[in-house]
Amino acid sequence: MNPPISRRSTAVALIIITLLSFYLRLWGIQFGLPFEYHPDEQQYILPAIRVVSGDFQPLAHYNPALYPYLIGLVYSLTYYGLQLFGAEPPLFDLNNGWHESMIPWTIGWIYLARYVSVAVGVINTLLIYQLGRRAYNRLTGLGAALIFTVSFLPTREAHFAVNDAPVALAVTVTLYCCIGMLRHGALRDYLWTGIALGLATAVKYSAGLLVVPIGVAYLLQGFQISPMKEISGNRYRFGQHLRGQKQTSQEKIIYLLRNLWKPILTGLVAMLVFALCSPYTLIEYDLFWANFSENLESARSGFQGLDLDPSGGAVYYLKVLLWGFGWPLLIVFGLSILYLLWRHLPIDLLMLSFPLFGFFYMQRQEMYFMRWLMPFIPPLMVITAESITVWSIRLSNWLGKQFSFDNTSFSPKGESVTSLLLGGRVFGLPQRSNISNVYWSVVFFVYLFLLLPTLYATTHANYVFSKSDTRTEALYWIRDNIPAGTSLAVEVRSPPWGPPLAMPGLAVGSYNFYPVPDGGVAELDMEQYRQQGVSYVIASSFHYARPLRDKTHQALLEQRMAWLEEQAKLVALFDPFIDEERGYFHHDQVFGPANDLLLREHPGPVIRVYRLPH
Repeated sequence: MNPPISRRSTAVALIIITLLSFYLRLWGIQFGLPFEYHPDEQQYILPAIRVVSGDFQPLAHYNPALYPYLIGLVYSLTYYGLQLFGAEPPLFDLNNGWHESMIPWTIGWIYLARYVSVAVGVINTLLIYQLGRRAYNRLTGLGAALIFTVSFLPTREAHFAVNDAPVALAVTVTLYCCIGMLRHGALRDYLWTGIALGLATAVKYSAGLLVVPIGVAYLLQGFQISPMKEISGNRYRFGQHLRGQKQTSQEKIIYLLRNLWKPILTGLVAMLVFALCSPYTLIEYDLFWANFSENLESARSGFQGLDLDPSGGAVYYLKVLLWGFGWPLLIVFGLSILYLLWRHLPIDLLMLSFPLFGFFYMQRQEMYFMRWLMPFIPPLMVITAESITVWSIRLSNWLGKQFSFDNTSFSPKGESVTSLLLGGRVFGLPQRSNISNVYWSVVFFVYLFLLLPTLYATTHANYVFSKSDTRTEALYWIRDNIPAGTSLAVEVRSPPWGPPLAMPGLAVGSYNFYPVPDGGVAELDMEQYRQQGVSYVIASSFHYARPLRDKTHQALLEQRMAWLEEQAKLVALFDPFIDEERGYFHHDQVFGPANDLLLREHPGPVIRVYRLPH
């Protein structure tokens, strides 16, 4: 029994979902401006600006070059388009970027890069619908797109000019092509999959794990030897020949060996596309391998000596799913995986293969970041929506039998858009009940229950993003209250953990910055600051609140911060939290609200300004 939804209703619902996706990703995009607070955005914006002048050489190879090239294309079109209309936009000058005359242009370049991420997120909403539709049916596609639209994690990542939202889009496209491999096995399907895999890997190296679903699609297609027989809507089962004949194991192995050149060709095409999209990987191979090896070593040994999570591994990423989607969806994720493993249709196994393998791979590492789950989100949305669709059909059928509703088959013409959005005609007091009304009522209330927590988190995150950052507030307070020429101990690295006092060209007064180690102001003894004539110590929780693996050293840092509390005078406090509750500090908070989202009122760290005694 197929869900009753017409093409027209699907189109209107998809337009509404897309507009909602655009709004939720655009709201709060001004986060941190005019300053650049996200630690990774400069990795993409600075190389993209160099593209405008014809320089395609990346700054480093910790990430592939395709996404900076895409931003660079947008910059180039904007730059030369403005020139056509008589404007003379200056290229970003790293040595003078926050001078008063440059700030409007600097803000513009950052906005443009973030708009690209917004566009990518919105386009992926449409593509996830297509992935769900091709894998199962239109309603599954709509459900997957809706979950992706309102959920906190994918919405958060679309606010930043980094490659996490783009890699999710690339994964969606690759899995879409994999379905063609599974269902048809034609040469063009393998070629398109190779192109998509090459593009995905040129966006982010972790997309190389897509070889797993590609291999699964090849094996499953081989198990059936000829195109699969449709048995229910878009659903297929193992071992069913067009004539209903099962093949022997020997025939399956022979088929797989004879066609082994196809996945090999897919890999070769992927490598060629990757080399074309990220050419300096080969041109600067030694540097690439050094940076790539450093990534691997960090994944093996951890990140900068930090205790990123007390549990780590699988428990951490389960917590990420809780933060990013809410507990109702987290439960449904687990139930959906178990249900589809039990049903084990070929398309189920294909959709499950990537998130399950990705979760297994990620939880084995020692470096944990919530954004690293982004590549595995699209298929997770699809399998969840498919499970909800099937369960809703079964529940509505059961209710129909229990209450003896008439018309116990779905209308082939489908429901109206109003019925779709309002749970059928349940709110319109229909003259007679039927199973379609029951079905839409079930779907409406199920999605309402599942999505309300994560939608609340998303809207609160956008509200937080739209508020002033504590680092900016501290900067203006320091400029207005601490005389120029004063000696300060402050974390001024770029992007800054603390107030952006050292941003190039910024007119905030001439201060004397005492050298502070990368670990923060507490890395040095406070008496040393005082002996060197430092008047103020400015501490950021992005440093002093970080849990370290070396608990002895952490105890020393806490002791020095306690000395500040006892011996120095706290003259200013910039606190982004609603109350005293903080929770465990996860390094994800440096990139944006994470596990602490609902405790926040502003973005940024806690900034403490102390005046040292003399």
